[in-house]
Amino acid sequence: MSDAAPSTGGTTGGAAPADAHAWVAAYAAAWRGGDAAAAGALFAADAAYTFDPFGPGLRGREQVVAHWTQALAAQSELRLEVEEPVVDGDRAATAWRARFVRDGEQVELAAALLLRFDADGRCADLREFWLQSS
Repeated sequence: MSDAAPSTGGTTGGAAPADAHAWVAAYAAAWRGGDAAAAGALFAADAAYTFDPFGPGLRGREQVVAHWTQALAAQSELRLEVEEPVVDGDRAATAWRARFVRDGEQVELAAALLLRFDADGRCADLREFWLQSS
């Protein structure tokens, strides 16, 4: 995957619906490929990335890449299903389900993502809400 963000097709004010679909597909491809740099390229330089509603979250592409690098290093045998996003202007929502091995243990997670895109088609704000099976 290149460092180029998905094209906005000349729109302003955020990603067009087709771009949100391409963004979600690229997000899944980066995860499946274990490619933190490709994931980082999907985010705006000053993106907000929150997976803990009570914590500070991540700020900026560098923190996103560092988080992905750490998370991916601990995962193997990934099975990932990602739903097509629901899109409204520069916002989208999607869900994913992942199964993988971490530290020798099988892990199953399910999550919803709320996304907001900038005019370049990069994610400016990602809010992730996930649960782990017991």
